[in-house]
Amino acid sequence: MLNLARTQIEPGRTRPNPDKDFEEMTLPWKRELYAAALRLSGSRADAQDLVQETYLRALTHFDQFSTGTNCRAWLHRILTNSFINRHRRRVRERAAVDRSRRGEIVAPLLVDPQAGKLTRSSAAEEAS
Repeated sequence: MLNLARTQIEPGRTRPNPDKDFEEMTLPWKRELYAAALRLSGSRADAQDLVQETYLRALTHFDQFSTGTNCRAWLHRILTNSFINRHRRRVRERAAVDRSRRGEIVAPLLVDPQAGKLTRSSAAEEAS
C-alpha cells in the first residue's frame, strides 16, 4: 500500500536538494501515475510515454517544488496537464491534415511588427 502522506525529507528546508531528493520523493508514485495515464490515454504505449514525459517535466522543474507540499498531487497535475497538451496538439494536427486534404492552403501565422498584428505568410497569398 502506498503511503499517501506528504513527503518531507528534512523539516525546515523549503527547497528540495535535486541530487538526492528527486528519486526519493517521486519514484514511489510511478505505478499510480502509470495507472492514471492508462485510464486517460487508453493505450499502454501512450501511458508509458505520458509517465516518461511527466517525470522529465518534474525533473526539469524540480527546483520549483517546495518540500513539505504534496508531491503526489504535483506529479498528478503535471501528468494531467501533459495529457491535455498532447490531446490539444493532436486535435490541431488532425485539423491541419484535414484542411490540407481538402486542398486548403495552410500558411503559418506571422507577426507583422509594423502593423502590430498577425498575418499569413506571403507564400500562401501568392499561391491563392
